[in-house]
Amino acid sequence: MPTPRLSLALVLLALASPGSGQGSLDKKVLFIGIDGLRPDAMEVASTPNIDTLIADGAYAPDAQSGPLTFSGPGWSNLLCGVWGDKHQVTTNGFGGNNLARYPNFLALLESALPDVDTATQLTWAPLRDYLMVGVDHVFFQDYTQGGDAAAALEAADRLTNHDPDAMFLYFADVDVAGHGCCFSPTSAAYLAEISETDGLIGGVLDALRARPSYAQEDWLILVSTDHGGIGTGHSGGLPEQRTIPFIVSGPSARKGRIWEPAVQADLVATAMAHLGVFADPFWELDGRPIGLALEARFGRNLIQNGDAEAATANLDFSPDRGLAGWRDIGALTAIEWDAGGGFPEASDPGPPARGASFFSGGAGTQDDVAHQAVDVEGLAHWIDLGVVQYQLEGWLGGYADQEDRMRLTLAFRDTVGGALGTDGIGPVTLADRIAAIGGSGTQLTGLLQRATSGVLPPGTRRLELELLAEHFAGGGTDGYGDGFSLVMSLDATFDCNGNGVPDATDIASGTSMDSDGNGVPDECDCTSSTFCATTPNTAGPGALLRHTGSIRVSNNAFSLRASQVPPNQFGIFLYGAGRGYLPLGDAFLCVGLPFFRLPVVQSTSQGLAIGAVDLTQPPQPAGRIEAGTTWHFQYWYRDPQAQGSDFNLSHGLTVTFCP
Repeated sequence: MPTPRLSLALVLLALASPGSGQGSLDKKVLFIGIDGLRPDAMEVASTPNIDTLIADGAYAPDAQSGPLTFSGPGWSNLLCGVWGDKHQVTTNGFGGNNLARYPNFLALLESALPDVDTATQLTWAPLRDYLMVGVDHVFFQDYTQGGDAAAALEAADRLTNHDPDAMFLYFADVDVAGHGCCFSPTSAAYLAEISETDGLIGGVLDALRARPSYAQEDWLILVSTDHGGIGTGHSGGLPEQRTIPFIVSGPSARKGRIWEPAVQADLVATAMAHLGVFADPFWELDGRPIGLALEARFGRNLIQNGDAEAATANLDFSPDRGLAGWRDIGALTAIEWDAGGGFPEASDPGPPARGASFFSGGAGTQDDVAHQAVDVEGLAHWIDLGVVQYQLEGWLGGYADQEDRMRLTLAFRDTVGGALGTDGIGPVTLADRIAAIGGSGTQLTGLLQRATSGVLPPGTRRLELELLAEHFAGGGTDGYGDGFSLVMSLDATFDCNGNGVPDATDIASGTSMDSDGNGVPDECDCTSSTFCATTPNTAGPGALLRHTGSIRVSNNAFSLRASQVPPNQFGIFLYGAGRGYLPLGDAFLCVGLPFFRLPVVQSTSQGLAIGAVDLTQPPQPAGRIEAGTTWHFQYWYRDPQAQGSDFNLSHGLTVTFCP
């Protein structure tokens, strides 16, 4: 059924009740699993519904499966949030599994929240028989008997006539088409089945958006797969078989490309984080939340899992542990302190406040590497002023009198990935350990602290980290690391509020408050970032909203600029103190109610709409923009040539204003 859309008149009517702000939304999760889906084929196929999910969320086209690239292990990684050394699913027969100890995420939810309503729709019998145990409502119809279409209808009915809190919907037919010929972006049959499955997803999404309570709900929609494929198969762990899509969509999702590493084990942690469920340490989850709205801030460690503590560690090089937070498709692993066998012990030189484990190279004689990326778009205002300092530090070392070593490299990238420079720490060589530790043989085993600092180059929008363990001798790669951190701060001599006193002095004297302890006066904690998703219009892929001028209130030179809008059409810039997510026209109203309207503007013949904002003359007193306040903006515009409604909206822009 079609998605209900609010008319502009109904939305504007809400302004008559300025106290009618939105309450907290009811958070829910839908995980759509598509067996055997290659991301490069998904991007070629006609998938308007998946495309909408990507546009309204975060997408990793290069997420990774585990090393066993077939359905039993893959779905266990995804649904249990742990790797195979824990769930022990190594075949599609599920023999010898440990799923009673590491159950699926819906069963974990049931244990944490007994009143939660969970459901799953399945078409592959082993999922029903072994993996999806402990779920409230289980629907099954075999994929050989039209199961995918039946599962989609059941999911739509569950959303229409019931009130699920978390749901897993599984499709099998894409994998069947791949086995027929072939798992390839050039296979017509494979692409056709991806498009067919996308159509089934569309019906489910229509039902979800038609829920009477939809405006009061915050659905996080996750899409991923158990494996990719090549030729007519997928067993073997080749790059084409391990590379998978990972989509995180909805109001709470970050918007745009997921640069940090995404792996199958991250899905459960992401779902739990969205639902606000504390991850019980007993669950021993191996992943961490990704794709959710998280703006980089000053004063905190931006490295995910910099201490190797995010997953259970090994006692040896094997089995290879997946490193949460890192793109780790090689042998780099985590090993326990005091594991024995010559590995570093708690009494050896190393971090004084070390945890349970450290990073290590893996088995074999190759160099081992892992990567992660950090999005710093939210700090763009300060970065481009040249006043953002970084401090990178960690502990690095090796074994006995071997030369094996580890290093951490930091690269600065602009908006398109262009290189702006590099820095790094390490390696700590054998000579370094001899000089610092002394002795010989195993007495030289240990880690030494290294650090570097500098100023982020203006234009930096992404940071890329490479952790490299280098092999020189022995049967494994004994380069070690631990306690890595990357922290941003403002130049201590910077005077953000323009009072003639350095910010650090303001904070120390109490002249300025620093309530979050990040080293930036509260009145200067200002950034800008985008949220929500734009939707296509008759002028192109959708309207984009940016600010120009200054976000300093004292300058009163703030303007809004909408581009890629239909030419010579009227529009209105809207802003409000909260975010929302209501269907409106051909898009979504992402500024929460109540909002304020700026004067009507008309786009140019080039499709630009510009509106100057007089901060001293708000449309209503409650809409006054002051230093330290955060506001959310969006542009509503006419699009009379569109096939659906005759109006649309841009994506959203969030701005925190400076003095």
